[in-house]
Amino acid sequence: MLDLSILSPRQRQAVELLAEGCNNREIMEQMDIKRGTLKSYLHLAALRLGISGSHPRIKLGVAVYQQQLMSQRPGNERPSPS
Repeated sequence: MLDLSILSPRQRQAVELLAEGCNNREIMEQMDIKRGTLKSYLHLAALRLGISGSHPRIKLGVAVYQQQLMSQRPGNERPSPS
């Protein structure tokens, strides 16, 4: 499970928009940022979350999307440690 709390609020916002399927232009418009800033946010987010290798942007989007799906499933709460 990815710990998105280690990301800055703006990095997290960019990653969540990516996971929702937004393309770069849509993310830049919604966040009112330039292309270089978006690339930096996504690159740093991938590094902080330990996502590397080829196509880290795709891996990042898919991982966050899957995490969002899992957290929305009923009965998918983890038991608290005793």
